Amino acid sequence: LFDAQVQENPDAIAVVYEDEEWSYKEVQEQANQLAHYLQKRGIGPESLVGLCVERSPKMIVGLLGILKAGGAYVPLDPAYPKKRLQYILEDAGIQILVTESHLTNWLSSDVERICLDENSQEIRNEPITTPVHGVTPENLAYVIYTSGSTGKPKGVMVEHRSLLNLIFWHQKKYHVTNKDRATQIAGTAFDASVWEIWPYLSVGASLYLPNNQIRTDVKALKEWFIKQQITISFLPTPLVKQLLTMKWKDKIKLKYILTGGEQLTHCPNKELPFYLCNHYGPTENTVVATASNSINKSIGKIPSIGKPIFNTQLYVLDKYGQPVPVGVIGELYIGGQSLARGYLNRPELTKE
Repeated sequence: LFDAQVQENPDAIAVVYEDEEWSYKEVQEQANQLAHYLQKRGIGPESLVGLCVERSPKMIVGLLGILKAGGAYVPLDPAYPKKRLQYILEDAGIQILVTESHLTNWLSSDVERICLDENSQEIRNEPITTPVHGVTPENLAYVIYTSGSTGKPKGVMVEHRSLLNLIFWHQKKYHVTNKDRATQIAGTAFDASVWEIWPYLSVGASLYLPNNQIRTDVKALKEWFIKQQITISFLPTPLVKQLLTMKWKDKIKLKYILTGGEQLTHCPNKELPFYLCNHYGPTENTVVATASNSINKSIGKIPSIGKPIFNTQLYVLDKYGQPVPVGVIGELYIGGQSLARGYLNRPELTKE
């Protein structure tokens, strides 16, 4: 899907970060070179490759390069504690880590590191042509680790087929086109980043990355949205709660703000000049399981998490596995095409 956009409009802007603008062709060529470099090191379908880089266009090149080699990426947020990074690396059995030289002080010596800065000349010697990888929809696309709030973090294995289900649903529901300017704000190891990147780069839209100072300051973020003429953005629930208290101009390019990650406890106090949509979904169901329609006019109500996305079924069941009546508390069961393959190296937990 990404390659098709390169063929159709190679000079379109793919990624923007501060004063850098990268075209689809530039991202493609650098990702292809990285992919060839990885393949020479044995990376192919079902290979896990770690990615620990700062948020920048190089991060997108790293993600895409791993996928183009046929591998699956395991994102490691450089902001995480060293112990968590080491645990993920060891638990996933990662042998190759794509990173930057200033982010390697926590690494053990038995992991091969490919530094996008130090190894750049070697990588640039590789072909810019798209490599052959043999990946099918049933192969892994990525493994993202849960927060570990109920024990040790678990790696969730997501296949291309369920990622595609998310992409196609998202593009249709939010009318995404190659004219859109979307954002990448979530941390790279948070599964929302998957949702922020692939629905847009697979349709030819532009992806804007705010710097760390802007992405955590809601006032600065609002001004940045206006200045960059952003049309659609995901924001974690805590930032949206702050955003709802602010005044907005009527004439802005922003069409949709999407939120999720925590419970949204209240609707806007007044109508907004963009649609606000609430979402719910565990990592085990490829980011999003349910989506609401715009909650702009549900003033004073607790926002709904909406209804299931494409090819997804949800039931509220009791302890006997029977559906509960409306208004009765039960457990939420999710099934369908978005389900992950399972937990990495935890067959018993997956079965349970």
